[in-house]
Amino acid sequence: MLRKYLHDWKLEQLAVPCFAVTADLVSGQAVVRDQGDAVHAVLESINLPMLSAPICRNGQALIDGGLMNNIPADVLTSQGCNFVIAVSVTAKIARQFGANKPDTPTLSMRIPSSLQTLLRTLEVQNVSLNAIGVRPAEVVIEPEVADFDLSEFMRAKELFAVGEQAALVQIPKIQQLLARLDPALFRLGPVMSPTVFKTVSELESA
Repeated sequence: MLRKYLHDWKLEQLAVPCFAVTADLVSGQAVVRDQGDAVHAVLESINLPMLSAPICRNGQALIDGGLMNNIPADVLTSQGCNFVIAVSVTAKIARQFGANKPDTPTLSMRIPSSLQTLLRTLEVQNVSLNAIGVRPAEVVIEPEVADFDLSEFMRAKELFAVGEQAALVQIPKIQQLLARLDPALFRLGPVMSPTVFKTVSELESA
């Protein structure tokens, strides 16, 4: 499916520099790729454990890099990037696990399935990891996605809309910080409101 969009491109050929972070279960180390097949790099970096088998290639068993570094802002700063915008989709999580809520009586609680337990474990882990991962970032975009289950890929359009709105709200702050970073390059004119940006986006897509 990804070949339709990425063809046989290499990471180093992409218009925007890209780093894919993966966890290698053989060495126990994080793997950061900036070269090689783009499709392989994307698949390795989103390969959730238990939902699919590790991708075994060149002496490595690769799974989602979020296991070790879910918001790798430090990877960008280590490459000399001096302005990082991070996106955290697990900054807030629903206070519910399966059918259980904080006020559910003991006798009414239900034991979730193994898959539900695994996904919730990853979600809880990411909340802690993300709090550390976002530290090098100047701006953190936090879409309100607590009502979405980790496996609800079919709700991509809804997630996109939530993420877009969260990003638009941050644009004035991003403009101000960039103008402070380099006044000559980023001259701070009238700050465009999220509504204006939305309109421009719609016009371009039309």
